[in-house]
Amino acid sequence: MNRTSMADANEMNRKKELNDKELQKIMGYLGELYRQAALRVDLTDHDKPQSVVSGRYLDDRSFIYTIDRSLQDCSKETQLVIRKQYLEVNEKNWYLQFFTQGSFRKILMNAIREFLHIMDLL
Repeated sequence: MNRTSMADANEMNRKKELNDKELQKIMGYLGELYRQAALRVDLTDHDKPQSVVSGRYLDDRSFIYTIDRSLQDCSKETQLVIRKQYLEVNEKNWYLQFFTQGSFRKILMNAIREFLHIMDLL
């Protein structure tokens, strides 16, 4: 492969964007990891003295901090949507308190993109 075709291939890879379903899957996975880490940290904080914490505990705390800190840099709307849709356990239609059903999908996708961009994952 010559330099020109390699550069073209690299440019095509950079321009390939994830579709909405793929972005939602990534956020679902991050949310699941966040909730599991938060549970482990809560249980460890309750059950064990600080001198007996494991490396996993420290990793979990670091992961939670990274997600929470990144979320602070997002717009208020994105903070609400990401927290309620992915990081907390809520009713399926929680968003109807804040948004119309028709507008929610667009708001959700904008929030996902903003959050993942701040996390430097897009």
